[in-house]
Amino acid sequence: MKLQTKIQVLCVMIMLGFTALAYGVQRYLVFSSFLKIESSHAEADIQRCIEAVTREQEHLANSVSDWAMWDDTYRFVSDNNQAYIDSTLAENALDTGVKVDLLFILDPAGKVVWKRLKDLKSNEALSLPEFPPDQWPADSPLLARNSAKGAAGGIVLTDHGPMIVASGQVLPSNGQGASRGSLVMGRFLNEDAVKKLSEQTRVEFSVWQMNRDTLPGPEEQIADQIAVDKTLVVEDSDGKKLRVYHTYPDAQQHAALLVCALVPRDVSNQGREAMWVSVVTLIAAGLVLTVILLAVLQRNVVQPVAGLTRSLAGIVNSQDLARRLPASRADEIGILTRELNGMLERLERDSVERERLSRELERLSQHDSLTGLANRRQFDEAMTREWNRAMRTQDSLAFLMIDVDCFKDFNDHYGHQAGDAVLQKIASVLGVYTRRAIDLAARYGGEEFALVLPGMNWKDAGRLAENLRADVEALNIEHIKSHTGGRVTISLGFAATIPRQSSSMFSFISEADQALYHAKKAGRNQVRGAEEPKGDL
Repeated sequence: MKLQTKIQVLCVMIMLGFTALAYGVQRYLVFSSFLKIESSHAEADIQRCIEAVTREQEHLANSVSDWAMWDDTYRFVSDNNQAYIDSTLAENALDTGVKVDLLFILDPAGKVVWKRLKDLKSNEALSLPEFPPDQWPADSPLLARNSAKGAAGGIVLTDHGPMIVASGQVLPSNGQGASRGSLVMGRFLNEDAVKKLSEQTRVEFSVWQMNRDTLPGPEEQIADQIAVDKTLVVEDSDGKKLRVYHTYPDAQQHAALLVCALVPRDVSNQGREAMWVSVVTLIAAGLVLTVILLAVLQRNVVQPVAGLTRSLAGIVNSQDLARRLPASRADEIGILTRELNGMLERLERDSVERERLSRELERLSQHDSLTGLANRRQFDEAMTREWNRAMRTQDSLAFLMIDVDCFKDFNDHYGHQAGDAVLQKIASVLGVYTRRAIDLAARYGGEEFALVLPGMNWKDAGRLAENLRADVEALNIEHIKSHTGGRVTISLGFAATIPRQSSSMFSFISEADQALYHAKKAGRNQVRGAEEPKGDL
């Protein structure tokens, strides 16, 4: 085989290898990054749907609080006066005002004082066995008096579909005095409600009850998968949309609803188009380089070798040992190498930038934007990780729950911007107490914060909590609406334990939360601890 033919075959093989490399780099480096971004967006969208349902539940709880903590309602439970019924509980007032499908007013014994069950969509009266018409059992989880915070509620599954329910204790408008019962409101989470939430979140989603009789076939399999994996499920619907599934809990934190968000695959489609454009562009560039390479090799390799052969044959034939071969020629291989290196350098820069953006997105998803502390998602992950680690190593674990005293009154008087500044200052103080890499300070929700302190015992946690309380008080932030001395203060509850196989992380968190409740009930600006564990701790 001639040298020219060998060079042509070699160039063809190089071109095929270049094509495979170009496709591999684009498919497994560039396109996979688009898929990761799309997956992150899908998880964010389903979380927005979950948060939309939670906000709907919070809005209903606010309405219950307004109605339950009202002198007119407080008086109505005792005297059942007609004026309250005519002015507040009239059909047209309820249909156009609070717009709930269920309204119960109960006395302290759980006896129904007044009720209304009406499907606002069909305008028909309802009968729901989940809500007794005359007498509610004393252990009903929907009675506000059974809740430590005086409020209860959540998702309730009924034959007419899932219902968002909230209840509150009936108290005077000033919040002082003995409770005269509970006020319960409910609103169906029907198609119209879900459609409204979809418009608010700009995410198309659906909701099913976690009931085998109501779940469609595909969703029933998804429910089984979620029950095993206990995480969200992402499936490709038709190549154009992703179906992202997650569960929503009821009042007892059991999976009650299956939520499915339909997420357009715009990111991956754009990534696929960009990938093919890049591959075709690289292949076209490779073809041009191959033609140039053939020409360069023909001129700088084949022809010089043929000339060298003729010259060498002439030397052999003439046997003139004094003759010399030409030793110098132009070589373009270095230029081609630098061009290829420049191309790879640009790809590397793009990869580094995508990795940086990915890390930034991950950081933003785990931190609270206002305070800079860990958010609830990172807290849940860290708490579970440290609990398991402490159980494995049989080391102590302390946990603090922190609540800003009378914070709603502060916001009402000074404004929300001033309230945000207070939260940021308190977050700075928390940072002083979490200098170790294993410690975690998180914004638990609203004006509540949490500290996870691995390796700390009960007594040290109590001292730290008291120092933290004093440092916040020492900030000397004016709060004339406070009940604790005219300054911004905090209440703290803490617990410490050495986890055992028989213990529960959720019960541990609940102990600290209950201690916080006792601190607030005792007058706020105090520290209360759960019962000190016995043993080495």
